[in-house]
Amino acid sequence: MESVKLPHQGRERHYWLIKPDRKTGGEARLLPLLVMLHGTGGSGEWAEEEISWSDWLSRSGELIIALPDGLPVDPELPPRFLSNPARWNDGSEPPEVAKSPFPDDVGFLLAVIDDVSRRCWVDPKRIYLSGFSNGGGMCFRLAAEYSTRVAAIAPVAGYCPAALPVPVCSVPTLYLIGTADPLVPLNGGTVQLPWGNRPVTRPPLWPSLGVWANAIGCDSQPRMLGEQNGVATYHFPAVQPSAATFEVVTVHGLGHHWPGGRGRMNPRIAGPWIPAIDARDRIWSFFRQHRRE
Repeated sequence: MESVKLPHQGRERHYWLIKPDRKTGGEARLLPLLVMLHGTGGSGEWAEEEISWSDWLSRSGELIIALPDGLPVDPELPPRFLSNPARWNDGSEPPEVAKSPFPDDVGFLLAVIDDVSRRCWVDPKRIYLSGFSNGGGMCFRLAAEYSTRVAAIAPVAGYCPAALPVPVCSVPTLYLIGTADPLVPLNGGTVQLPWGNRPVTRPPLWPSLGVWANAIGCDSQPRMLGEQNGVATYHFPAVQPSAATFEVVTVHGLGHHWPGGRGRMNPRIAGPWIPAIDARDRIWSFFRQHRRE
C-alpha cells in the first residue's frame, strides 16, 4: 500500500493507493478504480485494516484502489477518534456545527481520481465509489454532483444527505447495512453519538433511500427479492426509462460494522458484530455489471 501526498486548496491532503502487480493487471490494460471512503473518526489506513481490500486484491487482481483520508473537524489539530474525528463533508450538517469552514471534499476526491489516473492505468468508464458510514454519505454526494464521472456506488451503513442535487445521470447503487445498527437505525429514533456524546434524532432509513431512488429514476418503495441465512435483498423498481439499478442488502443482527470486516469498532458504540457476507465480493459483483457509457 503506497502513501501519496496530494496538495489541495493550500493544504496537504493524503490518500493510500493499492494497485495490482503489473504481471497480474498489465500496464497496457485499463483497470477499474475503486475509491473507498472511511467513516467518521477513521482513516484510509484504518479502513484497509478493517476491510483488507489488499488481501482481496491479491486473489482477484482486477482493481486499483484509492483510500483517501478525510480532514479532522479541527484540521489544525491531530485527528482523534472521539475529540477531533476525521470525516467527510457529505452535505448533511449545517455550517454552524463546524469549528472551521467545511473542506472542499468533493474537489479533493475528484483530484484523487485524477491523480490516480495519472499514476495508473485507470479505465475512466469504470470508476466506482464505496464508503462506510459518513463515507457512505459522501458517496451519495459525489455521485449526485458528478454523476458523469462515476459508474456505480456502494454506500455501507450511511445516510443519503437530504439536500443533494438530482444527478445528471442515473447512478447504479448497491446499499448494505446491518439490521441491528445503533447509529443508523432502520426505523429511526434517538441515537447517542460518541462524538461529543450528544443525542441526535435519526430519520427512518427507508424513506431516505427512497429519495435517492426517485433521483435515479426508481420507485420510492422497495420490494424484497429474497432472503437467505439472514441476508435479505431488496430493490427499488425502475419507473423511468433512464433508471439505474438500486439494490439494498440487509444483514440480520449486524451492528454498525462493515459486513465481513474485522468488527474492530467498540460494540458499546457500534453494536454487535457477527460473521456475515463478504461485502467486498458482493460489491465487486455489482460493480462489474456496470460501466459508464
